Amino acid sequence: MDELIKKLDQLLEQKFTDTYQTLNPPVNVKILEDFSKKTGLQLPDDLIHYYINHHDGQKETICGLFFGLNFMSIENIAAEYNKIHQFFDGSLRQELSEGLRSHPENAIKRIYYHDKWIPLASDGGGNYLGIDTDPDTNGTFGQIINFGRDEDEMYVIARSFTELLGFIYDSLSNDEAYHISVDKDFLNNDKEVEMIGYKKNEQKYSHVFDALRVMLNS
Repeated sequence: MDELIKKLDQLLEQKFTDTYQTLNPPVNVKILEDFSKKTGLQLPDDLIHYYINHHDGQKETICGLFFGLNFMSIENIAAEYNKIHQFFDGSLRQELSEGLRSHPENAIKRIYYHDKWIPLASDGGGNYLGIDTDPDTNGTFGQIINFGRDEDEMYVIARSFTELLGFIYDSLSNDEAYHISVDKDFLNNDKEVEMIGYKKNEQKYSHVFDALRVMLNS
């Protein structure tokens, strides 16, 4: 995993400078331990390793590492987790869970929100890339999934955090798999920045969740 992260960091520094500059230093171990204690959640080992030894996510920015989605710091993950957890009671979750579908089938529990899903990246509009620590019968602990307000079709994007980083590296190493757009980062004094978007068969996607079906060859 360390070698993969080293290669990804080098690639970002060389080709995607604006995104690279948003990466945080490693998290303080106590902050990570406090998050685990307060939530009672078991975090995957590779995620812990990344945050403690490499990067505590990204600064708040529109230059999201995962094709526009910003990887949150542990403190921001905790804040977002608490916000979602407090908002959705049992009856509302049940009401909103109708019509949800899992890809692959029975890999993700078909509920609108689960206490054991950890938000990892957000589009700022109630949709998340997250870590599933309580998968369905055909799923894997630590798998990366999409969930949220607009996500009726839920996908296993990667079987682990390490696999997700590998997917990002492979995609950003292929000029046919991404596109660059320039915009003003309203989170950082309207600084003009380059943002990474997903591309497949010359089709450009500005919102990564819209690209999941083609991204995963579903």
